[in-house]
Amino acid sequence: MVEAMNEYRTIVVDQQWPLMERGDSRGAFEVQTMASTIVGASLGEAQDMGAADTPNWDILATSVDEMFTSATDRLGDVPRQHSANLVFTALMLGIVSLAMTAIFQPARLGMNIVLIGIMAAVYGILFYLVVELSNPFQGSGALTPLLNSLP
Repeated sequence: MVEAMNEYRTIVVDQQWPLMERGDSRGAFEVQTMASTIVGASLGEAQDMGAADTPNWDILATSVDEMFTSATDRLGDVPRQHSANLVFTALMLGIVSLAMTAIFQPARLGMNIVLIGIMAAVYGILFYLVVELSNPFQGSGALTPLLNSLP
């Protein structure tokens, strides 16, 4: 069982994480399936050998279940194929909004320019956050594998 957990850790860190950094959700899911199969087979072998009768079996089974749930959550954060299209659409809608504000100017031009500037700053921050948070495994705020926290 320990060997299977070490192999799972190695697969996640060396194979799955680089795929998530590139945004390859399909590859990351395939690697997770392979790694989970190894741990599941080892867990089944241990159960067949009578390990299910030991006092710590429930703790082990719960830990493995939580590990797989964590993997599912982690893979859910990998962007999908259409993420770039959604960011582009949000960017275009922001530009249209600013253009409409600029086209229909009120009599007080100075105040309107200040309003457009404030709106542009808010939209700029919004777009930066959308892009930065669309893939938590890339960019300046990228997550990295916590080598000591994986089993």
